[in-house]
Order: sequence, then C-alpha cells, then structure tokens
Amino acid sequence: MRSTPATAQIHVSEPLRLDAYGVAATMVPVGGHTPGSSVVLLDDGDAVVGDLFRAGFGLGRIRPGHPLRHYFAEHPDRVRQGLDLVLRHDPALLHVAHGGPSVPVGEIQRRLDQIAPRNRP
Repeated sequence: MRSTPATAQIHVSEPLRLDAYGVAATMVPVGGHTPGSSVVLLDDGDAVVGDLFRAGFGLGRIRPGHPLRHYFAEHPDRVRQGLDLVLRHDPALLHVAHGGPSVPVGEIQRRLDQIAPRNRP
C-alpha cells in the first residue's frame, strides 16, 4: 500500500493558543509517542492527550476507560513528562485517541507508574 505523506502547515515547538482557530485551549508539544506529539489543554479543564496512553483492550471495546501504556513510545520518559504536565492542568477527563473516548483523571493517577514509569537514572 502506498500513500502520499502529509506536510505539516504549522510546526508547534512551544505552547500555542488555539483561540484563532475557534478553540479555547492551548496546544503543548510533549513528544513521547512520536515526534510532533502534542496535547491540547482545554480552558474548560479537560485535556486531549491523543496517544500518550491508550484505554481499554480491543480498541477500547473491552474495559473502555481503563488506562494502559501505549503500544509504542519513541521516548517513554517524555510520556511521563507529558502526563505530569497534563495532571498539573487538573483536568476532570482525559480524551484519548485509542480506547476512550475519555478516562477519568483518578484512573490515570491510580495507574500512572504502570502507564508511564519514571525514568530511572
């Protein structure tokens, strides 16, 4: 199978307010999963975390909302840094790309070390 690669129109290398795009939120690059990975911290308190972790098994059909380590992380230490940043935002819900649609923050806090262990020197 072949596909045409996408070309980014905006490269986000530091926090970017999204008001100009009609969204009351800030996009923050976090890396971890793949280069260019970002989270979106919504002004209403929730966060869109994409692929920092996954939720449930079988694409979320089994135990949806149960947070798990993602299948792939290019930089696992940045996954933890990204989740720590999101948790400082104090969200009620985290919206994930796989197995959600959302995960209560208490579940992340309870399983944080299994999802994204701290980097040991």
